[in-house]
Amino acid sequence: MRTPRSIDILLLVLPAVASTRSVPSVNSQTANDGRPPIGPLPDPPQECHGDDDSCLLINDASITSHARLHCVNDTEYNDAYQQLGNLFCFHDDVAAGAAVRSDYIQPSLNPLQIAPILNAKSEISTQYVFQMGLPSHLITTILNYCNELGITDLLRNFTSHSPIRALPDDNHNGRFIDIHGKQWYAQRPASKWKSDMHWISPANEVSHEHYLAMLVRGGLEHVLAAIGDALALDGLVAYHLTFIGVSYSDEGYIHHDTQFTSGRVYNLIIPLLLEEDVPPELILVSDRGESGGFKYRVGGGVLMGDSAMHGTRECNYRNMTKARHGGMVDGEKIGMRLAATVYIADINAENVAYVAGETLTQIFPLASQEWLMSQAGRHWRRGENVMIDGDKGRKAFRFRDELGDCALRKERGMCESDEEETRKKCIKTCGVYIEQGPVSATKLDDKHVLVCVQNRTGGQECKTYADTETTPGDFIAPHLESGELFPILWRDTTRFATQYAFQIGFPPELHTSLLNYCNKLGITDLFRELLGPNPIPPEDEHTGRFVELADGNKWFAQRPAKKWTSNMHWVSPADEKTHEEYLKVLAEGNFDLVLDSIGRYLGLEGLVAYHLTFIGVSHSEKGYIHHDSTNTGASVYNVIIPLILQEDALPELVMIDDEDENKAGSLKYRIGMGALMGDDAMHGTEACDYRAQKGMRMAATVYIADINADNARDIATQTLTQIYPLPDVNYLLSQTGRHWGNNNDNSLRNDKGRRPFLFRDKLIDCADRAEKGMCVSHNSAEARYTREKCLQSCHVYDERLNA
Repeated sequence: MRTPRSIDILLLVLPAVASTRSVPSVNSQTANDGRPPIGPLPDPPQECHGDDDSCLLINDASITSHARLHCVNDTEYNDAYQQLGNLFCFHDDVAAGAAVRSDYIQPSLNPLQIAPILNAKSEISTQYVFQMGLPSHLITTILNYCNELGITDLLRNFTSHSPIRALPDDNHNGRFIDIHGKQWYAQRPASKWKSDMHWISPANEVSHEHYLAMLVRGGLEHVLAAIGDALALDGLVAYHLTFIGVSYSDEGYIHHDTQFTSGRVYNLIIPLLLEEDVPPELILVSDRGESGGFKYRVGGGVLMGDSAMHGTRECNYRNMTKARHGGMVDGEKIGMRLAATVYIADINAENVAYVAGETLTQIFPLASQEWLMSQAGRHWRRGENVMIDGDKGRKAFRFRDELGDCALRKERGMCESDEEETRKKCIKTCGVYIEQGPVSATKLDDKHVLVCVQNRTGGQECKTYADTETTPGDFIAPHLESGELFPILWRDTTRFATQYAFQIGFPPELHTSLLNYCNKLGITDLFRELLGPNPIPPEDEHTGRFVELADGNKWFAQRPAKKWTSNMHWVSPADEKTHEEYLKVLAEGNFDLVLDSIGRYLGLEGLVAYHLTFIGVSHSEKGYIHHDSTNTGASVYNVIIPLILQEDALPELVMIDDEDENKAGSLKYRIGMGALMGDDAMHGTEACDYRAQKGMRMAATVYIADINADNARDIATQTLTQIYPLPDVNYLLSQTGRHWGNNNDNSLRNDKGRRPFLFRDKLIDCADRAEKGMCVSHNSAEARYTREKCLQSCHVYDERLNA
């Protein structure tokens, strides 16, 4: 740790002056999402120097003749600590300091001004501790929130007549509480803290986001911008939120909140209610080991950073004659101190492990590095206005249950009673994190259902849908507009049949473009041949053959294994050149609208259409039940687009209930609407026979995915089972976010192509194999082996796209 150096202090006796600063203006704009303005926009701190008359304008009319002016020496301070970029002069009211017996210089800071904490010798007490002026609107917003939710009264009760029992050693003790339908957690620290301090904090991400939304309304982004600028940070997020109440303490437990982050993590303590005429409340231990008392003030915050040793100073508000804020004990009102604590961090790959392991010690957030990285820079980033359209929430964060009996554990109440295993290993079932998408469906009458969809910040939008009763099947089937998604709901119970499957409406031009493409290239006629007089013979494994269509490109016709018990055939691109032509047809059909709707509805970060096929069938026994993907974090979907349907046919798709594998239902395909099949959505082809009418059913299937380094291998091995694309992780990663992005303009219409990636032949005889036609051999196994090993000679990938 670097040794603190003294700061040059300029001491001047100033006459009382009236402030000439303008009153901060109020931002009257409304966020695009309809929320109210975020609050006042205080004037920024004013830089000045000791010999500059403008220093007099930094404070207001409360400056007295006893005020001293302190100016931090720019060069010395930055050389020593590399901190505090917005250097300025500040006043310390000596008389006021003496009245509260503070051992530190406590200036009257204007909103958003930040200053180091100096001891009586004008030396920096601790390297990573600062004091800050906070906007009054933020304090009011937080306090109103506590009062409206009953948090203030709860803490009054806990610190007076109904405390939670303190456990010995290092064991905190707590319990879950319901506040206005949201789950919170009340906790008392271990007995070594020697106080009746209690914490109330969000117990899950829904409550966490509710707390955050309040801070945003109070002007959080301006506070974080001031901190980030002053302390030369790159980005900030408020990631750990708590309320604290205390009425009694022995000399408190001395501790630090964080270490080893190079000054990138701070606990911002925001006093809300303070008793009058009491000694300083906070013990600060300097880097030299000297301790002293620091006085909290409403309107002033304290930033506790790396190795900032501190604790609650001895206090007893139970025998006060002028107690104002506490609860009742033996019929007498006692005092209480109330504060909000907001952990903020400049999270990056280097510090995320420490931040997760050392600061996420309460019931929420869990100590998850992935969750923290999804929050990085969420509320402020240097040089960017990330909050211009309001808080959009974290990035997509993939999570799943680790235990097989999570539903049973939840039913037994173990999400609350078993915090160490069930709550941490059944995070999906226990509702620890927000999963964007539909969360409830309520039957309004025999025809109408109300479906509510949750967004990434915990808000919900609800819409009423009317079932199309003339559509046969076991699932509610409303008419869907282009890009509109609807869950798979049982008609008889309005219960979700499966979590990651949906119905979706398509733009009419998509059907037109794809069907015209099939007709023009001869794909439609090829299916008539394959489903009629010239099928590919079924075998124990998938088998197929290469075909050349009217476009001159290579395609692959395939028949699934015998266990599928149908004459279904697939026709798909055999190489990247053909794949890219298929993508152009999707662009022409406005598949961008589909991608945008899916990405926003499901809270994804980016999407690419990476695996493309056409499917035809005219006869099937009860189809092979399967899922297309599993354990990808709900990041992969197979979009089924019906192109030709047999008139008056029974429902074509069978789906299995998530909770009862013996319960199956049928879904009717409709032109202009289709289905999305995601993780663990068990489905198959319903029994059908169109052969007597020489009919068939034809559809396009488009696999889309939010690909990243964590899921690319699973996506490759689970979904890339045809001749192209090969199950190549590097190829998939070159496609990440190619066709849609949450924060960019990527699209099929504006397709920039994949990113370059390296591929080469891996056999010395690849050229010879290609010349002998082994790249397109009728022996599927031989062709697959040759193509996997001879990527260049077989022209599997288009080398021009690496340019």
